[in-house]
Amino acid sequence: MNQLHTGRTNGDVWQLLTRARRRRRVRVVVACVVVAAVGAAITLALGTFDDLVDRQDTAGSLVPPPAVAVGDFDVAEVTSALAAVHDVLVASRLDPLLTVRHDPSTFLGLLAPDAGRQLAPLFGTDRQNEVASLVSLLDPNSPLLPVEPKVDGAMTLGAGSTGELIVHTNYVFVYAFRPAGQVPLTAAMDVLVVVRADVDYVLRDGQRWSRGSQGLWYGAAGGHVYSISCSAYRTGLLAPAQVERSVAASDEPGAYFDPASPLPTTGGCPH
Repeated sequence: MNQLHTGRTNGDVWQLLTRARRRRRVRVVVACVVVAAVGAAITLALGTFDDLVDRQDTAGSLVPPPAVAVGDFDVAEVTSALAAVHDVLVASRLDPLLTVRHDPSTFLGLLAPDAGRQLAPLFGTDRQNEVASLVSLLDPNSPLLPVEPKVDGAMTLGAGSTGELIVHTNYVFVYAFRPAGQVPLTAAMDVLVVVRADVDYVLRDGQRWSRGSQGLWYGAAGGHVYSISCSAYRTGLLAPAQVERSVAASDEPGAYFDPASPLPTTGGCPH
C-alpha cells in the first residue's frame, strides 16, 4: 500500500513550485500592465476624440436647413427632400446595420428604385470599394470604442435640370476604434478615422422621369479619408491607422475635422 508522505516537499519540487508561483506573479503583473496600457490608450483616444471634435455631435449637425422653394419644387417638396437626405446620411454613415453589419437594405431602400438596383450588386463583392464615397463600412476586425461617431457639416440646396432638386452635403464623420491588442498607440489619431464626404443627392420628380427613376439619386461624390489602413480601404472598409503604418498623414490634424477646409489634392493611399 502506498504511504502518504507528509512534511516539507523535497528541494527540487519546492524550487519548481516556487518558480511556478513566480511565473504566475509575473504573468499577473504583465497582464495588469497590458490592461493599464490599453486603458491609457483608450483614455488618450477618447480625450482627443472629445477635444478635436468638440464642435461636432452624433446627429445634431445633420439637422436640415430651413426649406425654401427651389425651381419646380415648393417648400413642402423641399422639406420632404431634405428629410430624405437626412435619413440617407444616417443610414449610410451612422446606422450600425450598414456600418458594422454591412447590410445595405435600409440605405438602398431610401434611394430611387433604379438607383438602388445600380448599387446593390457592389456590396459584399470585390467592387465594394466603388461605394466608399457614399457609405462607411467598418472593418469587422477593428471594432469601435463604445462612443457614437461624431458629425459636423451642412446641407445646401440647389436647382438642377428640369424636375431635379440638388441637396449638396458636406460632412465630416469621425469614428473612434478600439486600440488593437498590444500594438503601441503613439498618438490618438492612430485609432481615429476621419471621413470627409462631399456628396450631391438629387431628387428627381415629374413626368420627365420613369417611375423607377423617381426619387433620390446620388450625384457628384467626392471627399477624403484620413488616418486609415490603406489595405482595408482598398477593399472598401475603414480601419484605423494603428493596424497599418503605411498611411499618409497631415501635419495639421485639426484641419481633418473642419468641413470648411479645402479638400486635399494630394495624399491618401498609394495605388
